[in-house]
Amino acid sequence: MRYTEVRARHAGGGRSRRAGDYVLYWMQAYRRLERNHALDCALRHAEESAKPLVIYEGLRLDYPWASTRLHRFVLEGMRDTRAAAARLGLAYWPFVETEPGEGRGLVARLAARAVVVVTDDFPCFVVPGHIEGLARRTDAPIIAVDDNGVVPLARLHEGSSAVGAAAHLRPRIHREFAEAWEQPARGSTASSRRRGNSAPARSREWLGPRARRSRRRFPRRISTISTGC
Repeated sequence: MRYTEVRARHAGGGRSRRAGDYVLYWMQAYRRLERNHALDCALRHAEESAKPLVIYEGLRLDYPWASTRLHRFVLEGMRDTRAAAARLGLAYWPFVETEPGEGRGLVARLAARAVVVVTDDFPCFVVPGHIEGLARRTDAPIIAVDDNGVVPLARLHEGSSAVGAAAHLRPRIHREFAEAWEQPARGSTASSRRRGNSAPARSREWLGPRARRSRRRFPRRISTISTGC
């Protein structure tokens, strides 16, 4: 099985793509448009289904350990992602709560119009609960993609239980690393939160037809979506 396949798992909903308006990438943990296997997966589904790609990133008020410092960090990243998405012609829909619970049910409403939902398979914090909650509320296929490291987590415990000691983990990483290194995420290198680089021509060229498809018929702002249940 290819690394691009072993990273992905079915996390709920149907087993195949359905009729819909767009492919939804729900960005929860890998909050970037560069070197992102989940974004690669979403782009691939958009291309294969001939549907636009919508990237949704939300920020709640009530996440664990919420603070002004963490909120500012995420908001600055969302600002940079919005600018990068605009340069690449990607439909990026950010949402920031201003009142507790204001965004409740929003992802489910977005998923109701989606051909497929792709999201980040991060194994801790609020992400697993978010995925399980969406799976109870939508029939759209949900694909969770592991981009937690160079070596997919599934390959570190394949054929056995998860390792519990570094002495057992290191040999598995050494065994898998060379092959995994040769299969990086492509994605866009347009947004660099460390350096603020502009989009290289090769990134725009690679995303070209997919970006144009994602741009079609869709506004930049999430406020245009119906909030009806």
